[in-house]
Amino acid sequence: YKRPSGDPSSFYKKSSEDIAISDTKLQDNLKDILKRWREKDVRRLNKDHQELEDDYTSSI
Repeated sequence: YKRPSGDPSSFYKKSSEDIAISDTKLQDNLKDILKRWREKDVRRLNKDHQELEDDYTSSI
């Protein structure tokens, strides 16, 4: 680990801005992942439901 040269306070200020930026990116990614999971879940549930219906109709 190498200490950054120059004024340490400017280094900290910059990195806190970077952290804020990456934090919003992270939140966007999380929202995206959750959305995709929900869509996948719904599709899976529909598929399971369809299979149950198929089993039911084939057993009649």
